[in-house]
Amino acid sequence: MTPQTTPEKKPEHDDGAFASKIPPGIAESIRAYRAALPSLLQNRKLHGQYVLFRGVQQLAISNDGEKLFRLCEKMGVTEEESYLGIIAPTGLEEEEEVEKRFFD
Repeated sequence: MTPQTTPEKKPEHDDGAFASKIPPGIAESIRAYRAALPSLLQNRKLHGQYVLFRGVQQLAISNDGEKLFRLCEKMGVTEEESYLGIIAPTGLEEEEEVEKRFFD
């Protein structure tokens, strides 16, 4: 008698679907944030601060997220081309919130 296996549950969406629904500017900014986060975390003074990316370019760091939103407006940076993340070891979990915004 062979053991029965249950089929793996497929996620509601796959990475391909997720990537295709995120505007390219946000996706590029998230990748840049994720790449920069380990080095940003090395400076404990930055922990808990916000970091703003536009594509691969890190634009600013501040402890005031609203200030960074105002900077975006002043610079003409749109939501579709930027990402505001937090400098924290759990910062990578923020991607889930971006994902929810595009699937809800």
